[in-house]
Amino acid sequence: MKKILFILPVILFSCTQNNKNTDAPTPRTAVTITHVSQGVINDSITLSATTAYLNKSSITSPIAAYVTKIFIEPGSKVQAGQTIFRLESKERNALGLDDNNTGGIIEIKTSASGIVTLVKQQAGDYVTEGTILCEIANQNSLVFQINVPYEYTQYVVGGRNCKIILSDGTILNANIGAPMASMNTVSQSQLYKAKANTGFLPEGLIATVSILKNNTGSPTQILPRSAVQCDVTMQQYWIMHLVNDSLAVKLDVKVRNSDKSNIEIASPVLSSSERIVLDGSYAMADSTLVKITQ
Repeated sequence: MKKILFILPVILFSCTQNNKNTDAPTPRTAVTITHVSQGVINDSITLSATTAYLNKSSITSPIAAYVTKIFIEPGSKVQAGQTIFRLESKERNALGLDDNNTGGIIEIKTSASGIVTLVKQQAGDYVTEGTILCEIANQNSLVFQINVPYEYTQYVVGGRNCKIILSDGTILNANIGAPMASMNTVSQSQLYKAKANTGFLPEGLIATVSILKNNTGSPTQILPRSAVQCDVTMQQYWIMHLVNDSLAVKLDVKVRNSDKSNIEIASPVLSSSERIVLDGSYAMADSTLVKITQ
């Protein structure tokens, strides 16, 4: 009788431990959810462009002389007839004449209004006849030269609008003009000119150009990019949607246009109340138990 009483508590304790192991909760993946929305994503191509002034004139020295004064700097706006350089002939410099004697002093004036794009000389420099002192550009001749790979020339059509994004984030609306006559034989790309209504910009400034390639025309289903998964070949796409509060199931989808943030869902049609896994769906297996977090 004593032996039976000793063994029974051991058996009861063992059963209790087995029950505790059986009731352990199944791990669940923490996820956040999103819903489909309606909108339009324009399919566009992104190219690079460089600023250039097509109409520039060079100001040269009429004689051999010393540069004694410079009244401009790159970016200066000048008017026709404005004095931009003062030169001193080598003869005057050799004689050492004072300022009361103006002989041998030559003032260089502009023949037209514009913007100074280049100053090649400094005060004290000796220049020979015909030496370039500076370059002045007609501000209205500023263009963005777009570098277009040949396979994209079908989208870059004269008269078409585009958006130009400068390095400081400024967005300009521009109009595409005619292409240049020659192509770059190495990169097989062609230069197109685009004009935008803007103030002074330095020559050689690199900008980004966005040209509309295609759009759906009417609002379609849109999801955040992080809610859509794909295979390594980017041929198959799917989402993980919730069939109840704790089970996420894989659903194949077809996609269309996309941008940095969103992607269009062509099919199937999703309800606006459909709960779709946003964060936590990466590499998730079909029929995964989940826990919704805020």
